[in-house]
Amino acid sequence: MTTAKNFPSSRLLLAAGALVLAACQPAASPDAPESAPEPAAEAPVEAKTRHFRVTGSIRKLKNEGRIAVIDHDEIPGYMERMVMPFHARDTAVFAAVKPGDRVIFDYYVSDSDAWVENVTVTGSGPAPAPDDATVETPVLKAGDAMPDRSFVDQEGRPRRLSEFRGKTVALTFIFTRCPAPDFCPKMMRHFAETATLLADGPDDWHLLTVSFDPETDTPAVLKAFGQAYGQDPARWTLLVGDTDTTAAIARDVGLRYGRAEPQGPYQHNLRTVVLRPDGTVAKLFLDEDWTPADLAAAMRAK
Repeated sequence: MTTAKNFPSSRLLLAAGALVLAACQPAASPDAPESAPEPAAEAPVEAKTRHFRVTGSIRKLKNEGRIAVIDHDEIPGYMERMVMPFHARDTAVFAAVKPGDRVIFDYYVSDSDAWVENVTVTGSGPAPAPDDATVETPVLKAGDAMPDRSFVDQEGRPRRLSEFRGKTVALTFIFTRCPAPDFCPKMMRHFAETATLLADGPDDWHLLTVSFDPETDTPAVLKAFGQAYGQDPARWTLLVGDTDTTAAIARDVGLRYGRAEPQGPYQHNLRTVVLRPDGTVAKLFLDEDWTPADLAAAMRAK
């Protein structure tokens, strides 16, 4: 995920602390010039796929080498500097890199996916300090009651989480300016698909999407965003709270978002929560890798 230039930058808001992510540090200085020859031949890509050459520093590797968390530099015309996971379709893509390496790589972005190819190490720096895992540890666990919070919905109406008691609720987080298709847009697509899966029953369910960008994501912005994904307001509500409310619910579920320093990269992780009809936590998905089938199953299980 990313941010626009006027996104809040004074502090890193934690949930107990993300398109998700490690505490950011200034990018390591490269030991060699950041240049690499363009690949002799690029792999075939999908129709309407955009291609960017990206530079950055490896922070850590995840998922058996298929994901690299990278403090990437600005991607002109697409994304400001950010710390975020980049996915590879083959483990060989990140096989030669390690934390602290400066890299240049090809980044491909389609309407529904994004991936990395042709990674070249251009220099090396010190390995980043280990993550403070506590900052992404949810306060809530299965069986705990979700505290009631006040929001405004996409129509500008005041709403409280307690209004949805009596239904099984799935709640996730986004900000509308996120351009990476495998982060916030993916959460929207997955909720739309989950609604389709649940259309034949049970009847007592509702989807909630909460923005963590209250300065930009006004009710009108959220309404247009939801409509773009086929949101049915009878089943799916978009919400935004004030800064304090956003920080509080983030701590509840371990959502991290913001900047560690005013000029540092923006970062966030992702959280999706299933609530039982009594408002207690049934399941907490800690990343973006769940599927609509996973979520529908969790909601039917209650």
